[in-house]
Amino acid sequence: GGARESAGGGRAQAAGLLASAPVLHGRTVELVVASPMRRTLETARIAFASQHTRPLFVAHPDAQETGTHPSDTGSDADVLGREFGEFDLSMCADGWYVKASPYDSRTRERHAAGCDALRARLERLGAWLLARSEKSIALVAHHGVFAHLVGVEMELSNCEVLESTLDAGGW
Repeated sequence: GGARESAGGGRAQAAGLLASAPVLHGRTVELVVASPMRRTLETARIAFASQHTRPLFVAHPDAQETGTHPSDTGSDADVLGREFGEFDLSMCADGWYVKASPYDSRTRERHAAGCDALRARLERLGAWLLARSEKSIALVAHHGVFAHLVGVEMELSNCEVLESTLDAGGW
């Protein structure tokens, strides 16, 4: 029961996102970039389904979860493509979800190589977003990704909306 109830609750949160997030009122999101994990792809699909103009949907592997716990890894693009055909999955090469973690999921001990890899991944994501022509972009990702992007550990609810401006100096 618990997982199914959580999934149903998450779907309801995603479905109400455009109406419940004041920062999105009256704004048309041109590009939805999502971590290529099922939970974020599904959230993005549901959250922006009611927008009057359909945005471009792109799955970006650099937006994936920060850890290596089995629940924080993804699936091959061909598998995801069968379920999420509206997403451009072209950046998700074979094994896109194999990564070095910045910490041990059991002990929470930090790993320098994993921290460096995460920093490089998020810098690539920021540069890619900055190079896009769209002016209104939604990034559907994970708590750890947002905490590292803004450089502050924060409490976030599921389907919480943060507004940020990206420029050459960062977030």
